[in-house]
Amino acid sequence: MEKIYLGIVDDEPIRRLGIATQFKQSTKIILSFELNTTREVSGACRKRVPDVIIAVKESAFTNQLLLLQDIKHRFANVKVLLLMHHCSFEEMKLSQEAGMDGVIISTCAPDELVTGVEFVLNCGNYFHPCERQKWLVRSEEDMLRYDHWCKVLLSEREADVLKLLSEGLVSKQIADILDIAECTVRDHRDHLLQKTKCHNAADLTVFAFNIGWIKPLHPDLINSKNTHIPKPPPPIGFSDGSSWFY
Repeated sequence: MEKIYLGIVDDEPIRRLGIATQFKQSTKIILSFELNTTREVSGACRKRVPDVIIAVKESAFTNQLLLLQDIKHRFANVKVLLLMHHCSFEEMKLSQEAGMDGVIISTCAPDELVTGVEFVLNCGNYFHPCERQKWLVRSEEDMLRYDHWCKVLLSEREADVLKLLSEGLVSKQIADILDIAECTVRDHRDHLLQKTKCHNAADLTVFAFNIGWIKPLHPDLINSKNTHIPKPPPPIGFSDGSSWFY
């Protein structure tokens, strides 16, 4: 029987022990290392390169992905499985784009850990079944929504209202700033909701940010995945691509 060498990365000692104990019951899996952080992986791989690494999602998720990408670049045959408490659509997509080989949810049955390791080594990418299904459904919905958003055209006044709404201002404040009636602000807001198919002001802010009409106050406030969103032409009333940000 061919042995599988496994590395575990988890910053919580008790959980790391539990994961390791599960694999020690397998006759075909040998633990190469049990580490506290992703930063220690490179040094451990110099002694013995594992076939698969299980890395528990850490708080600095993007940084962790960059470190794991570097490991996969240095050691081309290593497979990486992320173990998460839960997995949102954004995290699932980000994991795939980063070249990770799979995602397992920490609430899974113990046997699924072994199944996931064997699967990524012999078959291909492995994703916790129900999370994968949710990711596929959400992906299709988001694509349709984004396609619609790209076709939305706003008037100059609607763009002004949208910008101020995204700053957290209420209708009265917006009316005072733009020197228009409060009921006119509400009309513009209703038109924005209809055009974008959003449900409320919070939804409108998400729309404005994701479509590229609003940029963050500081790049550290957003996840790096948002920098890949294509930028549509400026709204009606704006002359160039630089003036429709704030």
